[in-house]
Amino acid sequence: MLYTESAGVATPSHNDDAYTVVRFGQTAYTTIRRFVVVQIKRGFVKAWQVTCILPWYQTNTKASGIGTYSGRGSLKAGCIPAEHTIVYLSGTDPESCYLPGEYAAGMIKEPIEIIPVDSSRTLLRESRIRFGKTYPIEMNVKVKDIGQVHPDHLTKLVQYWSDEENLSRDDKTNFVSEWEHGVQESKSNPDPQSDSEDVALLRRDAQYHLSADRMDSRLAGDLSSDYQVIQNPRGFFKKGIVFMVPWPEPGGDYVKDRVGPPVVVKIRRFVVIRPKNTFCLCLPIQTYGGQATTKPGVNPQDHAAVVAENDQVKYLPNEAELAKMPLYIKVENASTGPIDPASRINFAKIYTVEYNVKVWKVGRIVTDSVWRMEQYFTECSKIGTS
Repeated sequence: MLYTESAGVATPSHNDDAYTVVRFGQTAYTTIRRFVVVQIKRGFVKAWQVTCILPWYQTNTKASGIGTYSGRGSLKAGCIPAEHTIVYLSGTDPESCYLPGEYAAGMIKEPIEIIPVDSSRTLLRESRIRFGKTYPIEMNVKVKDIGQVHPDHLTKLVQYWSDEENLSRDDKTNFVSEWEHGVQESKSNPDPQSDSEDVALLRRDAQYHLSADRMDSRLAGDLSSDYQVIQNPRGFFKKGIVFMVPWPEPGGDYVKDRVGPPVVVKIRRFVVIRPKNTFCLCLPIQTYGGQATTKPGVNPQDHAAVVAENDQVKYLPNEAELAKMPLYIKVENASTGPIDPASRINFAKIYTVEYNVKVWKVGRIVTDSVWRMEQYFTECSKIGTS
């Protein structure tokens, strides 16, 4: 699929069309990425970045990614080989896909076979699936089906995922059952509604592309100087830290009359749930356009209210009281603005935030709420929840 993300502090080469200046003068990087679906949620899927998109959807999905790391496999600087394994198409000898030194460096997970949808699909031998990163993929974006994981390899795929997600035995069984059911009853009717707020729809025309000669943007609005790349990310991105970040992503098919793939840019608010080596996994805080959990398509069971320390929860007049207890934020930077009464944290949707992007700290989840956040996250991450 065409995937857009913040370019961080990367310096684009001259006239590189992969880089685009978007809202607030920030740089977005757009490329073709490959994912494998690991869990279907409402409105999106959870996925790993890999080299295939599984052809089954309900409302949303989690996915994991496949990449070659510019032909370096898991030996690329910053990669952890133990988090990776080989993915290969049926008919390929997986032993031919190892790069010298990868196994010795710790990439000992058994390869995963992909059954291609047809003979035109190809996969580079350096392709690796990374189990440590999970991506939410909205269902209103265009994708190309490459294939599906071989049924005989599902068990070890789930085992490798469970090593990262701490799944129980029942979760693993439910995952395989859901996967088999999804393949048999594939659905392709994505929710046309975006769950985004503060949205800016931008055309990716040539005039907005970065070059060595032109680094400014015609788009209105400047990013506050308070947004900075954190110099000591491991000291900053701790569990419970709340921050703001400019967040670009594909606009999806609901955006009409645009030239090229539109980019949706908004200021996102995140809470760190899993700090990693070069990135962190985060949960989003959103108001859903001021509608909170009354917005169509939003599952109240996946949410809790987010309230400033010493404040009280304020539900909307037509919003049912949420079953999950509210989480409290200690606001450490008042200049980021007050916590909107409609703010809700989504425990079912995980975002990967790299450490090289500009962020602005809001504060932190108070100590008494951190354990509750962890509990709710674990509950909503279980296979079979929606």
